[in-house]
Amino acid sequence: MHAYLILAHKQDSTLKNLISVIDDERNEIFVHLDKKSGPIQQEIFQTQKSKLHFVPRIRIAWGGYSLIKAELSVLTAAVNTGKYDYYHLLSGEDLPLKTQNEIHAFFEENAGQEFVSFNETFTFDYRVNYYYPFQKKLRRGELGRRLNGLCQEVQKLLKIKRNSKIDFYSGSNWFSITDDFARALVSADKWIKKVFNFGFCVDELFVQTFMMTTDYHERRYHSPYQRELIAPFFTKNEEDCARLIDWNRGDPYTFTSENLDELQKTPLIFARKFDEKVDSEVIEKIVQRVKNEK
Repeated sequence: MHAYLILAHKQDSTLKNLISVIDDERNEIFVHLDKKSGPIQQEIFQTQKSKLHFVPRIRIAWGGYSLIKAELSVLTAAVNTGKYDYYHLLSGEDLPLKTQNEIHAFFEENAGQEFVSFNETFTFDYRVNYYYPFQKKLRRGELGRRLNGLCQEVQKLLKIKRNSKIDFYSGSNWFSITDDFARALVSADKWIKKVFNFGFCVDELFVQTFMMTTDYHERRYHSPYQRELIAPFFTKNEEDCARLIDWNRGDPYTFTSENLDELQKTPLIFARKFDEKVDSEVIEKIVQRVKNEK
């Protein structure tokens, strides 16, 4: 059995299609829906084979600790519900590029490995060495950058440097992890809050940093595929978490029908991001492929 953990900030056909293609008797689905997205639209979340669970909703602030809270919320709900071979964290703008038979076969073949990506170097000390008390109220943009910069400068003058004795690591916040590691991560919630609360964009740091304090880092999956044979745009070694995410053409790039060939040929399992308002045809083609080949 696999657990799919979905963090969604809007309710649209992209999310509906994601739910439909992972609806399988071998899967259970756990959803956190951003409280800002309004009342739950039940037609989006219809399943026939998978049980679907909602976790308590909170307001998500970009770059804030609320993202970690939402991740831990769906992960905690899953480990408290059952024991799964793998826990896949996805956004509401993701799609699997393989059928469920292919996905289950792939993770069975690589059983016991942790699909967590790491940047080659850590260059984000500013995210964890200072407090960002306004981040939960800020949106992405110039105002946020200015206020956070001011916070940094004041704390430098006061000689504040938090977390100075911790070795930090970073990578993609999306992962596929085993039951053992999922339970270890959930049990570390107090340490995670102490270290990362009031940080900036720390959702891309906490899993990697915690993993490196344990023996689970020895179980990290390393993709056998040469990066240049997959795509030229990885910046977070995301092939190691079996994700296709393009940071070269966007932030990240939204895939379109023009990218269908590369999406079909990649050996990677999941991709993001997709948006029905940008290109609904590519979503329909992928859904048709992964459903028809079950």
